[in-house]
Amino acid sequence: MNRSHLRFLPPLLLAALVALLLAGLAAAGGPGVGPAAVPRLDPPAPVNITFDSDVLSVAVQGDYAYVGLEKAGVAVLDISDPLHPIIISTFDDPDPSGLNYVDELIPNGDILIIPYGSVFYVVDISDPAHPAWLSYSHDAAYELKAMALYDQRAYGLGPDSFEIWDLQDPSSPQLLYSMRDQYHRLFSDMQQIAVARNPADGRIYAYMTGEPLCFHDCIGNGLVFVDVTDPSQPQVVYTSRWNGVTLAAQEEYLYWSDSDASLQILGLTDPRQPELLSRIDLADIGFAMDRKGNRLFLALAYGEDGQIDVIDVTNKTKPTSMTRYEDVKHGKSLSHSDETGCLFVAELSRGLRILCDINANPQPPAQVWLPLIGIQG
Repeated sequence: MNRSHLRFLPPLLLAALVALLLAGLAAAGGPGVGPAAVPRLDPPAPVNITFDSDVLSVAVQGDYAYVGLEKAGVAVLDISDPLHPIIISTFDDPDPSGLNYVDELIPNGDILIIPYGSVFYVVDISDPAHPAWLSYSHDAAYELKAMALYDQRAYGLGPDSFEIWDLQDPSSPQLLYSMRDQYHRLFSDMQQIAVARNPADGRIYAYMTGEPLCFHDCIGNGLVFVDVTDPSQPQVVYTSRWNGVTLAAQEEYLYWSDSDASLQILGLTDPRQPELLSRIDLADIGFAMDRKGNRLFLALAYGEDGQIDVIDVTNKTKPTSMTRYEDVKHGKSLSHSDETGCLFVAELSRGLRILCDINANPQPPAQVWLPLIGIQG
């Protein structure tokens, strides 16, 4: 348009043309009056909640994360906003010696189980801001390597023992069954346990894994299935000497990480004759596992050069790798939160790491590293 003609336009029409021109410039990113540019969003600033202790374990339930410490017991975090977690309570052993080396925490509804040496504690977490001791110092036959909760019962596993407690009254657990495998012929060095109901036959099974004891010959087993439907008379239904490290159960399936750095998915339509559905090679041995839905989270290579693999197991015969988180150190405990889409990893002196999922399928999850809990200098 020739600017000399503008002086002949009516004032209202001229004003309208100018407004349209400025609006067009603003929409194109040019100068002029118009909507403000969308501000650039910087990454959230790191949040540091410090303890004078290493972080040994973590377990997530709902909007809360329970963090086990090397010293000073357990911390409870509100993680409803996972990028801005808040410590809402801490608790320690009522005994003057304190609760140290909390390397496993098992929340289940209103109670939290803490295996500790040859005993276990029960804590009321119906109000996570005010946890209360229900009972403690329940002697097990031997050191508790792992525990599992299912249907108001606790299942305890030691290197050479297996026990079942009734928790209908969590303030007074009742021992239902105890077996000591003195010569390691069955359990040997068991490390992990999972309990689930099998929909194929409606029965409840405890799945255990560890390593046989081998010198000139091997004794014990690396994988044991026990029918615990009748807790007073458990029945061993399957054993294998194949070395195992960790596992997770999902109805009629078992995810099993063995000592050959592979993940095996077993079909358990008949637990007496498990079927190998698939086997995938891992970059290293899987030391910790959590399953949520059809995703497996595996912490590999416990040490300075670890990593976490996220594996889609929707198709049990063809599991696929979704993503991998590098630079994980000493990740021997991890727990995924469905509510926040974040994975919480205990990393000893590095504290608690949070990896958040952008939920943008089919794209893999995005890594967000948050130095949540560290060591005070």
